[in-house]
Amino acid sequence: PPPTHRESRDSAVDNILVTVDKLVFNGNELSQSRMARAVLCLKATETIQWKLADNSVAKVTQKQLKKALLLANKAQSDLWVI
Repeated sequence: PPPTHRESRDSAVDNILVTVDKLVFNGNELSQSRMARAVLCLKATETIQWKLADNSVAKVTQKQLKKALLLANKAQSDLWVI
């Protein structure tokens, strides 16, 4: 049988990608949770090594993670109201 609406939505959420400063981040729910924790713990001037969607590692700022989190959250919200 074809996937249900919920299965299709869950798959779309699992595959959210967002781009900030040419860096592509995974935006699924687990990634959003990790981003939120990092944003809360990092000082504005600190950086952290982050594994990007292509499995490369980049040094990112709190500001970049916060923007990625905002974009991923918006993308997920948009999928939930369809």
